[in-house]
Amino acid sequence: MRLVLSAGTAQIMAASNAVQIEWLTANEAAQYLKVKPRTLLVWAKQGKVRGYVLSGTERRVWRFLRTDLDAQLLGQVNSNNSQSWKR
Repeated sequence: MRLVLSAGTAQIMAASNAVQIEWLTANEAAQYLKVKPRTLLVWAKQGKVRGYVLSGTERRVWRFLRTDLDAQLLGQVNSNNSQSWKR
């Protein structure tokens, strides 16, 4: 297994399978979800969206996985279709 890093993207190379992991900043993730960065950070603090805090910094720096954001979006779509929407 081999790990290849490039700007914002990590690729884990196994025997013949390649898994691409894309890390997004709060601004990039907010743009991807079409919300304001502040809204995304509030959601992350509330646990509505999975976010990762980088340790060792004076202020909180958040990163988000694109796969987590996609899963969250799909989860909302599925829950909206089953009419289990909560306010």
